[in-house]
Amino acid sequence: MSEQSAVEWTHSTFNGWIGCQKAGPECDGCYAEAEWDHRRHRAKWGPGEPRSRTAPGNWAKPLAWDRAHERFFAEHGRRQTVFAHSLSDWADNAVPLQWRLDLLDLVRATPNLIWLMLTKRIGNVVELAELAGGWPSNAALGTTAGLQPTADRELLKLARAALQLHPLFTFVSVEPQLGHVDLEHVQTSEGLFDALRGGQVAGSASTEHLPGLSWVINGGESGRNARPMQPAWPRSLRDQCLRAGVPYLFKQWGAWSPDAAGAMVRSTKKDAGRMLDGVLHDEFPAALTAIAA
Repeated sequence: MSEQSAVEWTHSTFNGWIGCQKAGPECDGCYAEAEWDHRRHRAKWGPGEPRSRTAPGNWAKPLAWDRAHERFFAEHGRRQTVFAHSLSDWADNAVPLQWRLDLLDLVRATPNLIWLMLTKRIGNVVELAELAGGWPSNAALGTTAGLQPTADRELLKLARAALQLHPLFTFVSVEPQLGHVDLEHVQTSEGLFDALRGGQVAGSASTEHLPGLSWVINGGESGRNARPMQPAWPRSLRDQCLRAGVPYLFKQWGAWSPDAAGAMVRSTKKDAGRMLDGVLHDEFPAALTAIAA
C-alpha cells in the first residue's frame, strides 16, 4: 500500500485506513469498493460503516522511504511522491479524528517525501489542519472534479483553503471525467472564477487574490461498469491548460477508447493506453520536477 504504485502520477501510495462513503456521481464505479468491500470484504462502504485501519507495519513504510531519500534521489533525480489515500478519503470526517491527525503527523515526520493529498471533501481540510498544528510544508492539496457541478462546488473551496494553508501546490483530478469540465469559467454562487489562473471571483465584493491550480490530472474510468469519456472532454481540458500554462497529465482512457472514426468502443485500460490525439501528455508541476534535494 504501496512502495511502487501503478498510479501514473505518483511513485507510491499510502493508505492509513480503508473504507469510505461515496461523495458524488464520480464515485459510482469506485474501484476501491469493488476490490476491498465486495471482493476482499476488508471494509464496508457507506454511511455509518466503520473504517479499517491498516497495520503498524504499513504506517512505518513512509518513514523507511524517508530514510532512503538519498538513494531514491540519486536514482530518480527528484524526491519521492506519495499519494494519500487511494482506498479511502484522508479528509473524511467519518474517520476517527485521531487517525486523521496521525496521518498529518506522519506527513510532517517525512520531510523528504512529497505527499499528494487528494480529497473529495475539501471543506473539511482547513479545520483539520488547524487541529493538527498547521499544514505540512511537504504536502500538496488537491480535489477531484469529474463533472462541472463538482468543479463549481469544490474548486473555489480549494483555492480558499490554499490561501489559508499555503500547501506546496494545488491540483485537481478530473477523473473519471463524466462530462465537459470548464476550469476557466467555474460557476460559483459569488460569480465566475478562473480556477486555472486564480485571481478574484468576478463580481465578488471580496478583494482576495486566490491562487490558481498548479496541475491538472485527467482520465477516463476503468472497471466492469465503466462509463465512457467522450474525446471532446479531455481535448478541451488539454487546451484550457495549454492556454493557462498549467501542466496537464492525461492518465488513461480507461475501459473505453475512440476508434478511427471517433466512436467510443469497449477496450481494456492497457489497450486503450494514455495517448490523446497521438500525444503522451505527462506533465508535472515544477515542485515535482525541480532537481533539488
